[in-house]
Amino acid sequence: MGEMGKMGKMGEMELVACPVLRDENSSVVEYQGIPQFHPPAYDYIQGSVRLKQDASDNYVFCHVERDKAGKIPCVPSGKAYI
Repeated sequence: MGEMGKMGKMGEMELVACPVLRDENSSVVEYQGIPQFHPPAYDYIQGSVRLKQDASDNYVFCHVERDKAGKIPCVPSGKAYI
């Protein structure tokens, strides 16, 4: 698994926390009792994979698929609603 941070001043690592995934009612989404999170987005730069950052140097996280009602359509197995 890759590093979830970036090098700061003087070689210090910065912790990057993924935002929690919320349903259409703003409740935390859980799968088998485990909170789910938006996965980070990655860039491939000069031969290495790095966490993607926007123009303001903020980390970018992936969007989660939702249906027209705003519900998350699949569990990790891809078979049912959460």
